[in-house]
Amino acid sequence: MTQQNTLPRQIITPVGLVCWFVLLLGWVSPIESLQAADGQSCFVSSLPEIGKSDLRATLSTFLRSCDKYREVGPKKLVGPGYTGPRPFLDYQQLMQICTEAKGLMLYEVGQQEMLAFLDRHFEAIKVTTDKSSALLTAYYEPSFPISSKKVVGVLDWPLYSKPDNIPSSSWLTRQAIETGEADETLRGKILFYTDRWSAYVLHVQGSGTGVLPDGSRVRLMYSAKNGRGYSSIGRALVDRGEIPADQISMAAIKAWLADHSKSEQDALYWQNESFIFFAVDKKVRNERIGPPGAMNLDAGLTPYRSVAVDWAHYVPGLPLYVVGKLGDGQELRQLVIAQDRGGAITSGVRVDLFLGSGQNVADIAGSTRDEKLQLWMLRFREGHQESSTIMVDGYDQGKL
Repeated sequence: MTQQNTLPRQIITPVGLVCWFVLLLGWVSPIESLQAADGQSCFVSSLPEIGKSDLRATLSTFLRSCDKYREVGPKKLVGPGYTGPRPFLDYQQLMQICTEAKGLMLYEVGQQEMLAFLDRHFEAIKVTTDKSSALLTAYYEPSFPISSKKVVGVLDWPLYSKPDNIPSSSWLTRQAIETGEADETLRGKILFYTDRWSAYVLHVQGSGTGVLPDGSRVRLMYSAKNGRGYSSIGRALVDRGEIPADQISMAAIKAWLADHSKSEQDALYWQNESFIFFAVDKKVRNERIGPPGAMNLDAGLTPYRSVAVDWAHYVPGLPLYVVGKLGDGQELRQLVIAQDRGGAITSGVRVDLFLGSGQNVADIAGSTRDEKLQLWMLRFREGHQESSTIMVDGYDQGKL
């Protein structure tokens, strides 16, 4: 049995997390067909410096994808909130690979055995695109103060749960919602209060951890959106000449907001019409490593191993190999797993690396933008003639 979806591509809702550089400058590319860089596949073990990658950590992350596919079964789609086109997936072959991967982890084999496993089941293909440049960014899970009661002037900005009967198509804009036009619809839907900046960051990232006055923590997850398109307020400030492009950052945007009147702040925030609604993660925090991501993983996303990509090009939960550089100068030579996606991740050679939570990774995420990213997709070695077919708008865009 296989999983396949060739529905016409729709506007993608940001089920996963959106990188900080998308917040700041809003680099978004249209869907394009992927191409093999040289038309040739290679052994996974021949990828540059893959022997230095912690393959055990990545295979452990891969097994969380396996768990989700077993839970969902062969007749349903993983991440059903995404209704765009998907590459073909041989479910039975995936299950065979998952079973062997689990055995490797149980027997605690070394790097060479894990490389041999990858070579048996996958072939690596370096990918390029025909329309856009490569880009590596990073994202994180924000932490911010919340309160169940409004604290005027401090924690007075509401975070809402999904309203009843919200249409799947376009609804009220951010401005309309924040100026009261949705008050009746949103009555009784306030989850918590926070400050306006933290609320906006949460809307962009898609999930985060709220800290109550007693120090207890609540993870808030993406639940729904208003169907309006995302626009970057950082991009708007750059375009208006308010902040030079080479100086844009979270701190720069926050400083600009602090130096301007409420009406000017409103005008900037409202340029982004997109508005997100949330749900409380019922799992105990220590049951998850990170937020569940678009695959809704029980253990959550894994820092430095889970990535967000465009699911129109890549099968959710399968491995990729990335070579790039993070914002702190750290060289990245990493086997990663495609477990998340986001509304602004719409390009073939486009990877958004999940870094975890905390201010240290927030700073790294905010400064990561590597246009020299090199990317290899790992496709099934057996039956790859089928599993490499990319379906876009119902049409075969060719073999990779």
